Amino acid sequence: MAPTPNRNRWRAARVTWLALLLAWPLPHAAFAADAAAPLLGGYMRESRIVYPLTVQDWHAQGEHRYEQPEAGVSVRYASSDGHDAWLDVYVYPIGEVGIELLDAHMVQTGGELEGIAGRAHGREIRFGPVQAHRIPLDAVDGDSADGGLRSAGGRMDSGDTIFHTALAVALRQYYFIKGRYSVGEATMSPDAARAALAGFLEQFVQRVRISSTGGCGAPLPVVVIKPHAALPESGLLEVTHDDRPLAVLTGDYRVFTHTQDDPAVSLLQGSGRMMRDARFPGCVGESPVEPEVPDDHREIRIEYRAPPATHALVSVD
Repeated sequence: MAPTPNRNRWRAARVTWLALLLAWPLPHAAFAADAAAPLLGGYMRESRIVYPLTVQDWHAQGEHRYEQPEAGVSVRYASSDGHDAWLDVYVYPIGEVGIELLDAHMVQTGGELEGIAGRAHGREIRFGPVQAHRIPLDAVDGDSADGGLRSAGGRMDSGDTIFHTALAVALRQYYFIKGRYSVGEATMSPDAARAALAGFLEQFVQRVRISSTGGCGAPLPVVVIKPHAALPESGLLEVTHDDRPLAVLTGDYRVFTHTQDDPAVSLLQGSGRMMRDARFPGCVGESPVEPEVPDDHREIRIEYRAPPATHALVSVD
């Protein structure tokens, strides 16, 4: 008995996220797959971020940890090519989301830098067109948004100096990873600055490892319906016997069945977990784990406290 794809395979609905209207630079309210449980402190109770200390000719100089849990952390990198250059990488939680949200977040962040955030720092910023790119990653479903990268280059006038500037945002393992980079006007073109930042962020994303634990690692929920009620027709997988459906895995990763202890339930729970992890990689279980930290990497450990707490306990090992 094996699960088979349903003909009416579920497609994710387009996400509308009103929280995108909040102000930069703090990241926005993250999205939990289970609407009944909070994302931070519930679905995600702890994250271990293992990031590279060196990427290309850039070397990590220090970290900044934000008081608000949704703001995550940032790392500053300095160049070793003899120029006084640096770039910042921001890593902050978002949960299980689709590519639409990455696109919306990129557009919104660029707009805020051009608007309120730029004026607050006495800068006039204008970005060019957004470039879309997919970062090659192992064990990630082709339909997943994980590894999506958006970048744009532009011009920044700070009053007495003109810079060419770049913004890039990627999605990886329940987190947004954002990069900011600015160089002197004569150093390189806006598109060259964009390409440099995008190339850096691609390698950063390929090498970073973000392991989250919490409710995300719980068994997929099972919905037991009345014996003669019809199981959902639209699902990702179903198990049948004599052309009669025994259990169905729906697009929101719930298992519907008439009998809780039917073997089809555990079969779909296991298959559904693998499908979910390939589409939304990042969760490694319910209990904290100790990741391997190579010599050329550093670990940031973040514990998200459940509401009504308003901050995260962050420690660096």
